[in-house]
Amino acid sequence: MKYNLKINKMEDYQKRLLQERDTVEQNAKKLEEFIYENPIYDKLSRDKQKLACQQLAFMEGYYRTLNERIKLEGI
Repeated sequence: MKYNLKINKMEDYQKRLLQERDTVEQNAKKLEEFIYENPIYDKLSRDKQKLACQQLAFMEGYYRTLNERIKLEGI
């Protein structure tokens, strides 16, 4: 309940920041599952595998950055 009250008092950009962070987290988890659990990944060329891993690393950094911004906002 307290979480919902806090969300209602947030500015729109703060709500979007939380939504963006949650979306990045979900997408990173999906990509991570693809890399580590999907046999199709192993059939990709080395270049495509490398790019998928690089993308995951960037997404993880983006997620951490969004969390830092959320902390600075006090939300």
